[in-house]
Amino acid sequence: MNVLDIIKVAGIVLVSLFGGSGIVALVVKYAAGWLSQRLLDHYNNEHEKELEGIKARYTEALAKTQLELDKAERRHFLYSQSQFELYNSLWKQLVYTKRIADDLWRVADPQKLPSFADQVRQTKYVIEENMLLIEDEHYAALMKLMTEFENFSVGKRKLVEIRQSSAADVLDNIEDIRRMIHENGGSKQRYDSLVETVGASFRNQIHG
Repeated sequence: MNVLDIIKVAGIVLVSLFGGSGIVALVVKYAAGWLSQRLLDHYNNEHEKELEGIKARYTEALAKTQLELDKAERRHFLYSQSQFELYNSLWKQLVYTKRIADDLWRVADPQKLPSFADQVRQTKYVIEENMLLIEDEHYAALMKLMTEFENFSVGKRKLVEIRQSSAADVLDNIEDIRRMIHENGGSKQRYDSLVETVGASFRNQIHG
């Protein structure tokens, strides 16, 4: 039995007791209105509580999401800053390595060969050590560049060794000397091109 049914029953009881007077009708009407308002207030309060609960849950979820976004943004900033510094430092290493290689191309000075080989190893070590901060495509290009520098170093060392031989040995190995000069020239062209490519990639990466 719902509230309206209860009100109807109460009305019937009142009528049976007091007759069908207007007073009874007014009492019943007032009671029905009062009970209806109480029920409406009750439902509204329950609805408000439910809405507040939903709002609280969404507010909490939003706060957690914002916290994660802030953390991700800080991590991205630190990563970008570290990468920016690394790329600048690494580019200086590459330019210095290329400068030594260019000097050896002009004059194959035996005294400069060990320092050039050391410079190539040092640059390669820096690349490998910082692999996590280097983009995959840049890492692949850099390692390819290091291979070209190493090949150039080996070719120059062999060429110097042959030229330091006797004149007869030089004449006997003249074809090998020409081949090595050609190979070294190819290595120089490749490392020149790779340095230019890496430089452009670094610039794009830094500028975003």
